[in-house]
Amino acid sequence: MEQKRGGNNLQRVPGGRGQRVDDVSGVGLGGQERAQSDSRPELDAVEKKARERETAGGPDDSPEVAFEDLRRERDVRQQEIDRRQEKDSREMANVREPRTKRHRTDPLFVLELHILSDRRPAEGKRYTGFMAQASKRLPHNAPGDFYVDASCIDCDTCRWMAPATFTEREDQASVHHQPDTEAGRRRALMALVSCPTGSIGTMEKQDPTRAIEAFPDRVHDNVFHTGFHSESSFGATSYLVAREQGNVLVDSPRFTMPLVRRLEDLGGVSMMFLTHRDDVADHRKFREHFDCERVMHERDLGHGTRDIERPIRGEDPVVLDRDLLVIPTPGHTRGSACLLYRDEFLFTGDHLAWNETRGHIYAFRSACWYDWATLVRSSEKLASYSFEWILPGHGRRCHFPRERMAAEMDKALSWMREAA
Repeated sequence: MEQKRGGNNLQRVPGGRGQRVDDVSGVGLGGQERAQSDSRPELDAVEKKARERETAGGPDDSPEVAFEDLRRERDVRQQEIDRRQEKDSREMANVREPRTKRHRTDPLFVLELHILSDRRPAEGKRYTGFMAQASKRLPHNAPGDFYVDASCIDCDTCRWMAPATFTEREDQASVHHQPDTEAGRRRALMALVSCPTGSIGTMEKQDPTRAIEAFPDRVHDNVFHTGFHSESSFGATSYLVAREQGNVLVDSPRFTMPLVRRLEDLGGVSMMFLTHRDDVADHRKFREHFDCERVMHERDLGHGTRDIERPIRGEDPVVLDRDLLVIPTPGHTRGSACLLYRDEFLFTGDHLAWNETRGHIYAFRSACWYDWATLVRSSEKLASYSFEWILPGHGRRCHFPRERMAAEMDKALSWMREAA
């Protein structure tokens, strides 16, 4: 059942590495102005990484080979992360009382944070994350408390979450202005806990509790940004749609207990929609914890996703519920798909995003792992639907009234055809 441009909206449903840790109330999460560069356009992080591979060249540097190389690298790193997390969990299980000090040289830390909520007023919630290393602080950070270290992978997360603090310099994130208001510090700390590689730190002791509790962070109405991005998906953004019929998690964030508990408070997760094979991250852990149904196109199934509960087949749209429509959009990968919620929110994965430098909606031409011509045809199909938001996994989101969004999609299609 296709929902075309100008169709009726469906019913709205209301939203329901290393500094010493000194105590549980404050955490040492450990810092030059950057001139704005006009010498080259700002490229999306994923597109830049792919372009670097293209520049290197070689007989086996096809997009598919490049993708498989990246996937293998991510798998290896994720296995190491999981191994260290399990080790730390075993250590913590042998401790009868919460530790108030941890002296570690390992960049991974496990800290008991007593985060209070209305439903669990005295329950400690474990936050598993990373700590940046002050010794690896990048020299182009502005002097002061917050900094980015050399482990940054340039995923763009902190720059769109807290643009007043973070910017890009020399293909990595950088602090261009130290936050000087409470709201600015809170946004910077939200970026810190969301950083997939733990590359953001502070020189002074900071309490991240309020930043952690801020997630899921409302985008609009009952749609939320989950935070806690995962390195295995190159820092892709995940979303939560809070619905009376059952909450939907779009792509997988990092599985960490503060987020899990907040999801429980909001009613759990009944469905997880995976837009494509790049951004599945900790999908299995969420499945095991919430017993949620996972939805993904069969053409992107692979190692770790072959047991998906609801594979999507073919290229026709599939109705998941009266307000949820899957639109297969092959191109970035063979099995990429978008999710249209309530004829208003289009979750695009890595298919489409807003590009601030170009000033229009675009697709990742240099990070198209399957076929560009197919991607253009998929985008033409998308342009026949009515929506107001584009919420991507990578790249920036955008919101326009319906008529303006239709015009922006036409502009994007013109650019895509010229880029072919």
